[in-house]
Amino acid sequence: DPEKVTHAFADAIRRKKGRVITNCAVLGVETKAGAVCGISTEQGFVTANTVVVAAGAWTSQVLSWLNINLPQMRVRGTVGRTMPTSKVSDIAAWTPHLGFVQRKDGCFTFSGLDVSDFDVSLDAIRHAKYYLPTFMKHRDMVQLQFGHPFLLDLIGRIPGTEAMRDPLHRARISEPMPNPKKLKSTLEELRGLFGVTHDVQLKKAWGGHIEMTPDMLPVIDGDVGASGLIVVTGLSGHGFGIGPGVGSLVAEIAAGDTPSVDLQPFRLSRFAEGDWDEPYNLI
Repeated sequence: DPEKVTHAFADAIRRKKGRVITNCAVLGVETKAGAVCGISTEQGFVTANTVVVAAGAWTSQVLSWLNINLPQMRVRGTVGRTMPTSKVSDIAAWTPHLGFVQRKDGCFTFSGLDVSDFDVSLDAIRHAKYYLPTFMKHRDMVQLQFGHPFLLDLIGRIPGTEAMRDPLHRARISEPMPNPKKLKSTLEELRGLFGVTHDVQLKKAWGGHIEMTPDMLPVIDGDVGASGLIVVTGLSGHGFGIGPGVGSLVAEIAAGDTPSVDLQPFRLSRFAEGDWDEPYNLI
C-alpha cells in the first residue's frame, strides 16, 4: 500500500526530529570548490554539505544538472484494488499474467505482470543503447507509448519556457495514469481464479513509475563527482521492500563510515566502464 508506507516513512522521519517538505520542487544542486554546498528549491536555498539524490525516476535529470550521466528509464505500472470479499489467502502470489494479495480488510490488490507501459521520452532515446538488447529480447513485455508524457517532455525542452527553467515543477506531484485496458484484463483474470471473486468490483486504481537501470540493479554511490554527493536510485520496483536496507547503507556513507555491504557492484561508473551485465530475470 504505497500511501500507508510513504506516510509511515514520513512519520518516522518526524519522530527522529527530521523535516519533511512536500509540494516543493528542487531547482538545482549547488557546488563550490568541488563540494556540495546545498540545493535550490521553490521555497528557497537549503544549505547542506551532504546531499542524497534519491529522486526515483527523475534522478537522471537531477544528475544531468551536474554533468553526471546516469542511464535510466522508467516504465508505468498499473495497480487495482477490489471491493472487499470473503477471505481467500494471506499470501502474495502471482500467475504468468497477474500478481495479487488480499488485504486484511478483504480487498484484493492486483497488478498485471506480463506487460508494462513505457512512455517514451527524449532521455530514453538518448540512453537507448543501454536498453535496446534487453528490449529486443523482451519486447512482448513492454508497450511503447508516444502520448501525453512525451509531448510534455518536448515542451519542457523549449529554451526560455517556464518548464525549462523549472523542470521538476510538474513532477513534484506525480500521478501517472493507470492503463484501463490492463485493469480490465487483470481484473477478469482475478475473477476467474476464485469463486468468491467472480463478480467482485473495482474499488480504486492507480499508476506508478518504476525506474530501472540497464542491469536492473540499484545505484548506491557516494563517489560520483562532487564531494558530499550521494546517489541512490534504480531499485527497479522493489523500493518499498529493500528501501530500509538501502537507507541504512546510505546513512553509513553520509556519516563517513565504511558501508557494511560491499557497494562496488552498485557504483554508478559501472555503466560507463561497461562493467555490467544484462538482467537475467525480469519480474
